[in-house]
Amino acid sequence: MASLRVVAPVSLLLVAACTPPPESAPKPTTAVDNVAVSVGETSNTRVIDYTVRSEKFVSNATIDGRLEQVWAVMPEVYKRFGLPVDGINPATHAITTGQVHVRRSLNNVPLSMYLECGRATLGPNADVYDINLRVETAIGGADGAVVVHSSLAAAGSGVGNGGSQVRCSSTGELERRIAVKLAELVPKK
Repeated sequence: MASLRVVAPVSLLLVAACTPPPESAPKPTTAVDNVAVSVGETSNTRVIDYTVRSEKFVSNATIDGRLEQVWAVMPEVYKRFGLPVDGINPATHAITTGQVHVRRSLNNVPLSMYLECGRATLGPNADVYDINLRVETAIGGADGAVVVHSSLAAAGSGVGNGGSQVRCSSTGELERRIAVKLAELVPKK
């Protein structure tokens, strides 16, 4: 019975990891992280080593503009959302924040608009947890059809959970707003 408890979650993880993503526009070369995963050995099971190919960018949008014009306004977009820029890579057209610590809101927007961290009796945990988040945006494509890929990774902890980190998922709203703001700020033809 103990081996079923270990094998079943691994099987589900393998199925989820091997399911191909839906077809979309080509992603920048920085869009993939390869993660090595090992499952420990018990008396009834053996070690399983495999590599999971995880897509880092969970959102994409196409905007009208020249690639270099979109790239030029990306730091301003991050600034307008209250996101400090920690890394800029002109070769891959990627911009990232470092680990950002926030609580309750990001630039006066409740965190529950951007994150799902579960719910408590009084409402969404994202609005009361101490949240550490990281945002990354990369652009690619051709002039006139610039593809914007963004991702948001976050974890939070609250007073009531003993300080344990809870992984939060993105609602996709911040990523959508980044693309909309980029489209607004790119000079029109």
